Amino acid sequence: MSDQLPRWECANQRDADQLIKWTNNRLDRLDAIAEHFIHVGDDDEKLITEEKAIEAADAGDLSLLRKLHPELAKFLHRSTRKPGRPPRPEDADAVREAAIDARVIRHLWQQSFGKLKRPQNDKVTAEQIAADRWGVDQQAVRNRLKKWK
Repeated sequence: MSDQLPRWECANQRDADQLIKWTNNRLDRLDAIAEHFIHVGDDDEKLITEEKAIEAADAGDLSLLRKLHPELAKFLHRSTRKPGRPPRPEDADAVREAAIDARVIRHLWQQSFGKLKRPQNDKVTAEQIAADRWGVDQQAVRNRLKKWK
């Protein structure tokens, strides 16, 4: 699909599919930019991905994560969870990421179409696209968004 905007009001399934595909392509572009161009500290040539920083933090080294997010550095500490305690459910992180994507989708739509809310009775929603991308329940994404208001 080219950079041409799809129809905002989806008259049929084809229009809905084009809007979903366009939105997913935009999200993929944003993800690629965010992943590859995160500068660390004063060293502009050193690029790291958030994924590598999180892997290092899981191994006990929080320094990369602190450099990546200096505004959060004072809040980043090793886990105090005792061995054997169950970790948080993995789907909770996926729901959080889907909720973030839903907000990003709305922002993309507002910037591209000049509209924030979908037409009434339209099957395409930001929550639906985000939930499908992350493989989580659409209602769980809605519930997480309500908590953030």
